[in-house]
Amino acid sequence: MSENISACDKLYGKWQSSKELSMQYNERSKKLTDEQKQFLEQILGYMKLSFSKDKIYQMSSETIIVELDDKKINFSFEEEVYTYDVISCAPKKIKIKYYLNDQDIVVSNLNLINDDLYWIASPFLPASREYFVRMDLEEKSN
Repeated sequence: MSENISACDKLYGKWQSSKELSMQYNERSKKLTDEQKQFLEQILGYMKLSFSKDKIYQMSSETIIVELDDKKINFSFEEEVYTYDVISCAPKKIKIKYYLNDQDIVVSNLNLINDDLYWIASPFLPASREYFVRMDLEEKSN
């Protein structure tokens, strides 16, 4: 297992959701409804994550107003910390499981485009993609 973890070191660091890259894919998806695309358009681009050896840190975001079913609701990401384990690590895909709480476990595939870009399919909307771009390019090159 230590080989898998050391091969996944490129995951460590800070990442931000890319609304532009995510919507480029999602707009072309025939599996998403117009309403789903409109919702994604509103919420993508705000999530920021930081990966360490065994923790995912979700950073808090500003509160935005999202329209959903003709209602306006406040939406934000709260600061959270999740423990995760690497299930497998390959050059183009890292599979992890993370723990939302004592009972809820989420398995996620991080599909690597390169060392500074990956995408995930939402567990709640699997036809969509959310792309994440490395935030700390300067630190990585040092």
